[in-house]
Amino acid sequence: MDRRGEETSVMTTSIVDPGATRVRFRERQLLRAADLEAEQSYLITSRRRHNIGAHGWGIVSGLELAKTVDGIFVQPGLAIDGYGRELVVSTPVLVPPDAFTTLKRNKLDVWLFYDLVEMNVPQRGNWDCGPGRNLRKRERASLRITGAAKVSTNNGAEASRTPPEVPGSDLPFPPFRTPPDDPAREWPVYLGTIRRRKKRPINRKSPRPYASLTGEVVTTVSQTASIQVGNELASDSRRFAINIADADGKLIERMAVDRDGNTIINGNTTIRKRAEEAPGEDLKKRTAASDLPSGQLRLRENIDPNPAAETRDTEPLCARSGATATEEKPATARMLQFRSLATEPVAAQPWSIYRTSITQDKTTIRQLRFEIGHPGDKGDPKLSRLVVGTHSGTTNSFFPRVTVAADRTVTIDGNLDIRGELGQGPILADASDPGFAALVANEWVKGAVMGQVTASPAAFAATVEDAGETAIGGAVVDIQHIASGLRSRVVTNTKGESLNSGLAEGEHTLQVTAPGFEPNLQRITLAAGETKHLRITMRFPPTSSGIIQGFVTDSSGDLVEGATIDLRNTSTGKVISATTNDEGTFRFVGLTPGSYEITVKGAGFTPISKTVSPGETVRIVLSP
Repeated sequence: MDRRGEETSVMTTSIVDPGATRVRFRERQLLRAADLEAEQSYLITSRRRHNIGAHGWGIVSGLELAKTVDGIFVQPGLAIDGYGRELVVSTPVLVPPDAFTTLKRNKLDVWLFYDLVEMNVPQRGNWDCGPGRNLRKRERASLRITGAAKVSTNNGAEASRTPPEVPGSDLPFPPFRTPPDDPAREWPVYLGTIRRRKKRPINRKSPRPYASLTGEVVTTVSQTASIQVGNELASDSRRFAINIADADGKLIERMAVDRDGNTIINGNTTIRKRAEEAPGEDLKKRTAASDLPSGQLRLRENIDPNPAAETRDTEPLCARSGATATEEKPATARMLQFRSLATEPVAAQPWSIYRTSITQDKTTIRQLRFEIGHPGDKGDPKLSRLVVGTHSGTTNSFFPRVTVAADRTVTIDGNLDIRGELGQGPILADASDPGFAALVANEWVKGAVMGQVTASPAAFAATVEDAGETAIGGAVVDIQHIASGLRSRVVTNTKGESLNSGLAEGEHTLQVTAPGFEPNLQRITLAAGETKHLRITMRFPPTSSGIIQGFVTDSSGDLVEGATIDLRNTSTGKVISATTNDEGTFRFVGLTPGSYEITVKGAGFTPISKTVSPGETVRIVLSP
């Protein structure tokens, strides 16, 4: 329908704006220099409006700072400044070697800015004097070196986007204004920070501003996929969305992030390894975090922007075994969440994880269920299992630790360390129940033993130390009477001494444990009224060659968390670093044979150094 015919329903008004002026060419027109300049100005202005309207200003390509044997260079590339002007570097540009000396600074910022110079070209009939001697103007990029601004990491990116040479009224510069061509209107583009040092002179964490694309939706030419970034309508809750066409060509949202930060994935999600990763690839050779196999789901830190110190969740996300200081550190993992189902499932949900609530005795109980499938009459239920285990970095094998089979059998592999109480369900007075008979006999024995203890108690005194005869404080000395099961547990003092008193005569099992050492297990026999003294030597666990591990304590035996560990190869001088975890331990892997010097530093402690070799487990004691 042609709206021009509906004069009563259409109204047109002019916008009070001069608008863009174009030259109107016609036959036999006499062209003047002003006409050609106006045409050129129109084209330049339109291009620069596009540069900052459909895009955001910054580095488009290249322009990296690179260190070579000849000095620090700015590599070729292209940038757009905030006025839409192109900054082109076609060949590597050397940063002046004397910049640090001239500016008397150890840290310098490197900038690129727009420049316009007059030039001439050889031509017959031109003249070399007077105001009209230059026939061309050359647009070029110029380099500027300044003393590095002292900005924090948090506002570094903002500082690189707000150069001090740009007037505040031009931040930001909108595309509907006319971009200036005068090079005196400067808008420098930050390329990075360099330092006066031989190692790592270029700060790779420099917040370089990169060009962006302005818009809400990017759609493929085939109309089979689109990406939404942000939203222009208040009713649209999406901040990011990926849409893929279905078999009928209709775009379906497959992944999205809403205004509250929730991530929505529609459809099955599969995590695969890269095709180039061979099935038998040796994962032990991987060292950097970027070398991790891609077929892994990893939890990363999710930080509350306004955390309350007293309520901050500190659940650790452990680093990989053998991680160095440059790799992933422990952090707070709160990104995997199961929302409660509206009602408890009425049917089985085999091989799934879900959260639900049930009511027992008028009390609501919340459960996170790991439901495994039962084969019924078609198979052996022992072959359907939920397994929790550990992965060995040395043998690349998985070791089950807790296994729950569909027949309700629970298997624990390894030592069971009970920090709380191990409770047993009620035993009914049933003579046919072996548990009832054992309970009666055990209570009778306990009564007899308590009589012995009351009459003439025994005691056990221990001095716990390592192979170097250094006392171990904080070690747990656990004694259990074999006949009655009566138990006594104490902790050694800073001198490694302990005393278990009020013990019954007879045989006892003795177990001594300390962080970083292998448990010491043995049997002792006590006579009535006897006090037995023993010196107990704790051993470090065996370790393989190529590994140096250990733990750090203070002089009282308490573990030191967050201590810095520097390990220097005495032959090559290469230094690698790590930090003790919340258990005070550290670990270096993949070491070559040779001698190493280990230096340990902790806040409030005196640094200490010692010589170690691969295959050792060391204990470091820090003093104030």
